[in-house]
Amino acid sequence: VGGGAGVGGVGGVGGGAGVGVGGAVASPSSAASAWSFLRSPSARDVKGQRRTRKAFDAPLKCFSHILVMDFEWTADNKPKIERQNSGAEPAILGEIIEFPAVLVSMKKWPGQVVDSFQRYVRPLRQPTLSKFIKDLTAITQEQVDAGDHLPLVLSAFDTWLRVHGLSVDVDDASCCVATWGDVDVMTVLRKDLARHNVPLPPLFRRWIDLKSVWTQHWKTKPTGGLEACVRSLGFDFEGRAHSGLVDSLNTSKIAIELARTGFRFVRATRGVDANGLPFGSREREEQQRDGEAARNKRPRVL
Repeated sequence: VGGGAGVGGVGGVGGGAGVGVGGAVASPSSAASAWSFLRSPSARDVKGQRRTRKAFDAPLKCFSHILVMDFEWTADNKPKIERQNSGAEPAILGEIIEFPAVLVSMKKWPGQVVDSFQRYVRPLRQPTLSKFIKDLTAITQEQVDAGDHLPLVLSAFDTWLRVHGLSVDVDDASCCVATWGDVDVMTVLRKDLARHNVPLPPLFRRWIDLKSVWTQHWKTKPTGGLEACVRSLGFDFEGRAHSGLVDSLNTSKIAIELARTGFRFVRATRGVDANGLPFGSREREEQQRDGEAARNKRPRVL
């Protein structure tokens, strides 16, 4: 091709317009339309695909401490209609009456109990215990009457944690709460604190459900309740079942045995979102549906 004219393309040398076949000059608008089938880059294009872990990556760091907790809370065994007739609405059931914790250090394999905490809690809206819960837990009316309300107990718990370099106000990557099931934190603690207008502290915004870890690690579901599961591992169940501290101490045996048999406590199994709603919960799904419906009702701006 003579005379310095290039074969037609998008953008000539030095940013000029390309020269078409036969010497016709392509305008910038026609050049751009030729590539109009290309889409703008998405956020994923910019960020890139999620990186998978490789064999030579450094392994995730295990928690140095696990806080095993098993709350006891108000309940009764009456039918729902009988509770309503007596004035005990279902919404006020589930107030914590025993707040225990067992601190397990994982620094020395496979783990060891280093300290424990226990306080009885005076319920806010249902201060009189039912006969059912007193028989089940052996917690007396006198014990809860002498206790503080939940916010003060939480403060005492934080003071105890700070002795060990931890705090309820810090989502410490080195420590994680562990419970036998999701209900203790996800339902009971979260909703009981809400009654006192206290947000869920950072320490409790994620936790380990040891039941799901049991299934993941040993490929079988735990059956028969906590006491039966502890005995199935070859341990004695020490103390009276349905005492919060006793249950927490025996649950710690399961956590330590999981570590001894190869499980690495490196991440939580459940948590809450920025609005304090548990991931995967019906509450969160309903809020998302309500939010989407509200957005769809907004008038479109033309």
